[in-house]
Amino acid sequence: MGGEVEGFGRDRVPPMSDIVLSNASRNSLLALQNTSALQQATQNRLATGKRVNTALDNATSFFTAQGFSSRANALTALLDSMSNSVQTLKAADSGITSISRIVAQLKSTTQQALQSTSAYTSQATLASSSPFVGASAADLRGTAGTATVTGTATLTTYTAAAGDAGDVVINGRKVTIAAGDTAEAILTKINNTANIGVTAQFDAAGKLKLTSNDPFSSVTISGTSDTPPSTAASLTALGLTAGATASTNPVNGKTLTFAVGTGVPLTVRFGDPATTPDAVKTMDDLNSRLASIGLSATLDGSGKLSFSTTTQTASQTFSVTGTLTGVGSKFTTTSSTLPVRGGSGADARDNLVTQYNNLLRQIDTLAKDSSFNGINLLTGDTLSILFNEKNTSRLDVAGTSATSSGLGLSAITAANFADGNAVGAILSLIEGATGALASQASRLGSTLAVTQTRQDFTKQIVNTLTAGADALVNADLNEEGANLLALQTKQSLSQTALSLSAQADQSVLKLFG
Repeated sequence: MGGEVEGFGRDRVPPMSDIVLSNASRNSLLALQNTSALQQATQNRLATGKRVNTALDNATSFFTAQGFSSRANALTALLDSMSNSVQTLKAADSGITSISRIVAQLKSTTQQALQSTSAYTSQATLASSSPFVGASAADLRGTAGTATVTGTATLTTYTAAAGDAGDVVINGRKVTIAAGDTAEAILTKINNTANIGVTAQFDAAGKLKLTSNDPFSSVTISGTSDTPPSTAASLTALGLTAGATASTNPVNGKTLTFAVGTGVPLTVRFGDPATTPDAVKTMDDLNSRLASIGLSATLDGSGKLSFSTTTQTASQTFSVTGTLTGVGSKFTTTSSTLPVRGGSGADARDNLVTQYNNLLRQIDTLAKDSSFNGINLLTGDTLSILFNEKNTSRLDVAGTSATSSGLGLSAITAANFADGNAVGAILSLIEGATGALASQASRLGSTLAVTQTRQDFTKQIVNTLTAGADALVNADLNEEGANLLALQTKQSLSQTALSLSAQADQSVLKLFG
């Protein structure tokens, strides 16, 4: 029994095919091998959590799941980029919020300058060289100089000349005088003509005298009518001459033209607004017109009219021209005095200029510090946000300059806070900057909302892809656990069956005992 088997060496093992097993033993062994293989596969699924681990398990499910997972991984990488983009947008929005606060401080500083004491101890002035005689706040034209026309002929009965139509036009109103009209009839016809604007009477010599009803209006006489045209004969018969006779008032109808600095000149005409549109009569009328160019007027007790700049134009000089200026007129001097800068008001405004310029530098600093990950949307950088793995969906956010110069603001000097007009110009620039910042904030807010929406959407797509991949390859652990328990039971039974088969084979040996 201890010797070598015939035909085999000591170290040589006979092939399995040469070993003869009973049919029962071979069936039990095969069942045990199958159970062991299934048990190993189930343990592998439980260990990996997947029921498809290689293409050999299920090629279609494996490669489909791999595609889903690949896209999910690509989108997950994009989520990191989107997160950085969101932070870049938030950094820019925070910068705009802070810059807006600085701009609000700029506005407050500028308004302080507008409300502070004038920077000038005296402003430009100009007074009339002679008084407006009889002028008052209610009527700047002064003493009336009623227009009067007196004929050269003593009238008894009107005698028409050859070709005389008997028409005379007074202040645009036609009066028809017939041959044989008495002097009294002529007066009646003139005085009864509607809106003629004159009163007719005879002087002591019996000559026709026409007096303007308005002490500041002219009397205009014409010897022609519409049809048929009359000749000068009718005027000659009345002793009148065609033409206009104006009021002797030296102010009524005259003009003054004011030019403040380099602004647009303003012309005012003295007269009655009721008959002359845009004319000025009262002090209120005059100051209402002058306020538009930054001047004001006063009338002293002697009747002299003076003009001066206001707080709006305190740094400016002005000139006056027109028919009331020149030698022998009301204004022989036409250029104002010079304003004198100084005092506590000038010091206060100079301090506000320094404060304003310091705030501008803070705006520039904030704009430069509003970057994230190397991108600054407040200094003109562009941010590109990718929304899919193929780069076919993207959003390019063009930055704008939120520096002081980008907002249209620049350092100022004392001249910018000199008077109301200069300060008003700075306030207009600040309002423009405020509007620009509000527009930028709105645009960034909209972009941020879109980006966050796409970020949430991408997360949902990643979850969907991951769930789809898992559904194709993941194992049901409850099911696999139950399978393993069943296989363990089956393995135990197979081992028992194999043992019984071996015992049956051994019983044959007992027959030879």
